[in-house]
Amino acid sequence: MTSTTLPTLEIDGIYTQGAGDIIDWVEQRTSTLRRLTPENDASEVRALEQRFGESIGFHTRRMFYSEALLEYPATVKPRFLAGLSILSRLFTQFMWPVIRKGMIRGMELGPKQG
Repeated sequence: MTSTTLPTLEIDGIYTQGAGDIIDWVEQRTSTLRRLTPENDASEVRALEQRFGESIGFHTRRMFYSEALLEYPATVKPRFLAGLSILSRLFTQFMWPVIRKGMIRGMELGPKQG
């Protein structure tokens, strides 16, 4: 099964996952005058992206999934199916209730977390 990372950007059926990859995607399509990452500080910016992804990212995902998996699971499932092979899609469709419950349990989601 393909791994997924949040955030996810989808444009014209093409998915880009992870904040760093999304920033790279934007940078490849913008003028050099409007860069998101200054060239002389690129390594420092990457280190900050990594740090924020590890510290803030976990809590942001947990906050999102607290509501999405509990209240709107039908909106989450298509993101898990996107870009998967037919076999992986069938497996994920079949296993979705187990996957959902495992995520809720693994991230300790529930009414007490809200």
